Amino acid sequence: EAWVPWIPRVGGWALLVRLAIYASIAPVSAVTTRLRAQIVELFAERLALEHGSDAPVSECGVAAPRTQSATQRACGLAGEIAVRMFPAPQRADSYVAYTRLVSALSRRYRLAHAPVPTLRAQRRQTALVWQAVPDDAPLSEEVLRPRPVPVKPCAAEELEPLLEHLEHKQPVEAQTSFVRGTHMPDGRLDLCKQVVGPEGIGPVLDGLADNPHVTRLMIGNNIVGNTGALAIADFIRSGHSHIDVWYIAGNEIDADGLVPVCEALYDDPHVRSLWLKRNPLGPDGGPLLAELLRRNRWIHTLDLVNTGLLDDGAIPVIEALADNEGLRHLYLGTNGLTERSAQALAAVLRRTDRLESLFLSCNRLGDEGVQHLAEALRHDRSLVRLGLASNRLGPA
Repeated sequence: EAWVPWIPRVGGWALLVRLAIYASIAPVSAVTTRLRAQIVELFAERLALEHGSDAPVSECGVAAPRTQSATQRACGLAGEIAVRMFPAPQRADSYVAYTRLVSALSRRYRLAHAPVPTLRAQRRQTALVWQAVPDDAPLSEEVLRPRPVPVKPCAAEELEPLLEHLEHKQPVEAQTSFVRGTHMPDGRLDLCKQVVGPEGIGPVLDGLADNPHVTRLMIGNNIVGNTGALAIADFIRSGHSHIDVWYIAGNEIDADGLVPVCEALYDDPHVRSLWLKRNPLGPDGGPLLAELLRRNRWIHTLDLVNTGLLDDGAIPVIEALADNEGLRHLYLGTNGLTERSAQALAAVLRRTDRLESLFLSCNRLGDEGVQHLAEALRHDRSLVRLGLASNRLGPA
């Protein structure tokens, strides 16, 4: 019987169970009795070892016979292992303890060896999820009223090293980081999540006046609010700004705060990109942005992802595209848009041929909405990028 311990390594634990069944069928002898006892001992030792360890488990728990299985009825192997591992006055108590142990080990093994779903399977599952969501399910608060990541404004002294650097109006030859903020050689000033707050945005903008070495200001998630929006608008109007990219996402700016920013940009020829994602602009922000698009021909990128526009706010923006010759990249994802917005887009796309990027992910366009877009884009020669992920699309 010296070869028996090698069976699990070579043929697996299930082969050891089959051997026990064959031994029970063979005529009773000293050899079959020792073989059966050896199999019981191998299972008991391995199961106890893996149960008491956090190390990865083998398939022993999966292959171990169950007390209610055909193997138990055929040869009683599960019962013998149970009694060996959990001796008790009542055999049923041994069975219960054993069943719990092999079930726990089986779960651990299957979790560790769960197959990675194929891309096709993932798409199928996603489609099933969307089909299970009612068409009239209410929009979440995160879509209706976007909020920034919870943060706390920094202390004023933490901005001092950056402000001192900006005062000298010098370029940097390599990425230069301060207590708050990082200045890049390409002209970026990255203050994302540095939380300057409504009190800190003014001093930062003062430091950027007439500074040709900062051309892109990234102040995402700084909760500057409408006070900060007014400061930004005043800075744009001042004539001392060299900023052509404003990334002011997640700053608790609503439609009231958007008014001065849009008005400052009506005739501004310098700004090329305006990123407003995760600001609660709401439907009232749509007409303000529409007027901006009708008046400004220099902005080529407008990011309105997750700004709570809904159809009522997005449609004015979309319709204004017909009167705008400069915009090339438009982001409208996560705004609760439906077929209504898709129809408005289709109408504009049939009349214009200027957009290069149109991102509409995480909306509710549905098959009907996308069909409108597909028909409108049939002869389009400018669009290069179209984002439609998570829009309740079916196989069609």
